[in-house]
Amino acid sequence: ASETDSRLRLARLYFAEGAYGEALTVLRHDSEKTPPEFEEALLELALMERLGQTEGSVPGHLSRFAPSSEFRTRASLIFIEGARHRGGEPAVAEMILQSSTLDLSSPENLPILKSLLLALLASDQPESAQSQLAETLEANPSSAGLRGLEGFLLSELGEASAAKIAYDRALELDADEPMALEALAQAHAQSGETDSAIRVYKRLAEIQPRDVSALLAAAEVLSQASRADEGAALLRAALEREPYHGGAALRLARQ
Repeated sequence: ASETDSRLRLARLYFAEGAYGEALTVLRHDSEKTPPEFEEALLELALMERLGQTEGSVPGHLSRFAPSSEFRTRASLIFIEGARHRGGEPAVAEMILQSSTLDLSSPENLPILKSLLLALLASDQPESAQSQLAETLEANPSSAGLRGLEGFLLSELGEASAAKIAYDRALELDADEPMALEALAQAHAQSGETDSAIRVYKRLAEIQPRDVSALLAAAEVLSQASRADEGAALLRAALEREPYHGGAALRLARQ
């Protein structure tokens, strides 16, 4: 591994342990000689947010990454997590709704819109969540991602039949829409169709290479089907993506 990779892995270990100051020190070691790369910049931003050093905006020395839409979205999610840490879901809803720069109808901001909907639901504002999504859908009715999010919201509200219609519409628009695929995998698992569920979860893991949730869900399905060895292989794959994921490591140790 390169020096940058080693520094990043050590900083992530400190982050996972809640040692934010130590993680930031490791990450900034020799930073004048080797400016931070993309993932390092995001981790540094997350650490600064946890330490109360960002004031809700990307600091100047990381601004060269701002033209990247992926960086902007992931930075926004970091600020959202900081708001949640400080004030719970009401603070998340307030922060997103007060933003003058977020276009919630943009596909790249779907994770932010999902955070808003969850925050509104947790704050006992289901009507506001539905209104917010309806407004966004009106602006972009052919978005597979928004249709998937519609299915997710309807499912959270206990409207299973309507949720299935929304998920089916999402998959018609895009066969790889993540939220619809997740719902499909869950439906297969609940029906005892283990192999079909695993196939969909693996596809979901392919299209979301940074995320480990699909791998963890698939491992759980396999565990319940008494196929622990196959589940362990998926847990190891999750740890390759996210070496300091405590839940995955604990489940693997218990296999």
